Amino acid sequence: MSDLPIPVTFRKDIVRKVLDIVTGGDSCSLVGVGSSGKSNVARHLARPDVPRYYLGDAASSLLVAYVDCQKLVDSSAQALHTLILEALPRAAKQAKPETAAVCPQLESFWEQAAESASPDRARRLLENALDAVLGAGIAQIGVILDDFDPVVRSADGRTLNSLRAVRDERKARVMYVTVTRRELGFLRDEREFQDFYEIAAATTIAVGPYDEDDASFMIDRLCARWGFAQRLSDDERDRVMHATGRHAGLLLETVRAARHDRALLSAPDLVERLRRHKDIAPECDKIWESLDEAEMADLRAVVTQGWPAGDEPRPLLKKGLLRRRLDGAYDVFSPVFAEYVWDHLPNGRYAIKFLPDQRAVRVYDRVVKDLDDVDMALFGRLYERRGRRVDAKDLIDRMLTAERSQHRFPGPPYQRMMSHMAELKRKIDSAAQAYILAEADGSYRLIGPDGA
Repeated sequence: MSDLPIPVTFRKDIVRKVLDIVTGGDSCSLVGVGSSGKSNVARHLARPDVPRYYLGDAASSLLVAYVDCQKLVDSSAQALHTLILEALPRAAKQAKPETAAVCPQLESFWEQAAESASPDRARRLLENALDAVLGAGIAQIGVILDDFDPVVRSADGRTLNSLRAVRDERKARVMYVTVTRRELGFLRDEREFQDFYEIAAATTIAVGPYDEDDASFMIDRLCARWGFAQRLSDDERDRVMHATGRHAGLLLETVRAARHDRALLSAPDLVERLRRHKDIAPECDKIWESLDEAEMADLRAVVTQGWPAGDEPRPLLKKGLLRRRLDGAYDVFSPVFAEYVWDHLPNGRYAIKFLPDQRAVRVYDRVVKDLDDVDMALFGRLYERRGRRVDAKDLIDRMLTAERSQHRFPGPPYQRMMSHMAELKRKIDSAAQAYILAEADGSYRLIGPDGA
């Protein structure tokens, strides 16, 4: 079954930023963790109707050439310049008639470069091709270098800097958009390709999770592709978006899993089942492997304490992997990926883990299941603020909402809250360790790692 066509408004915020930068005469870098949908954005930008939607008549002066760097057999200058040459006639064929008319000439340049063993000749042929396009009614050329990570890591620095030289001779007319999993400076010492790095990394745009409209569309698209008998219900759709955090790869694999097990999407332990699913773990691996050590440390700290290990984690916020809560703490963008991070703590799983879908708390390998609504409300609040104090009024408010006028303990609210907390401590604490601490001012605190 054919896919639903992707609307021109797909990834609108990212696309608008890239087009503004390129038409302003500058290069930029698109960065996103594994399976975040970077290549979909790159190919979308190269669709002629997309620039036309955002730029109107001005789009006729812009040519966007999509270059798939996965096609490279090596990272030599000759191979890279030839691959860019190959992309130009494809893009020109979709442009206006004056530009399409130079396609035979562009293809001839490409064939000559492919047959040549000289990197200098390939570069000159690329420059000739760019000039031919610019002389055929095109004012600007945007070259999208997709899956550019291996090139940055392995190409000779002079090869990368040669792209800057080509651009400098055509300033504000030839621009690059690199597409990588990690920021260019993390892929390689920037001093080794300083000339190119200065222009490409001047502006970095993160490709994070889908917004709600794009996520909803992609769910419908995947359901149509795989022949679902019915569209997902609003509840199923919301549960998929919540569990996956709207990350492209996690969302795709979750819908794929539901293709043969639709009941999965209604399961109360959806997050736990996805965490164990054979096709979800590789998607989480791709995200994890796209991060540096500091980002990994921040994620580990957030899942155990609600706070990053260092200063404000701007890179993770920008990539959409962390979201700030109203109380100033942070949440990992996807409960499924948060579970993955739990499994990657350096010293084994953290002592305490709240399992609301199972109405349970895991204390190392011990699972506490006899929790009623009040227990869930009180422990949930302690867990939200783990490591920090929760005052008595806050806990009383939670208790009153959960009790629904059915009091398990006698007495006024404060006394009942103290009784509930005493019982909760009995359930959670062990003979060797108290995890819920009662403070002198009447507040309570769930300890974090090392008693924090």
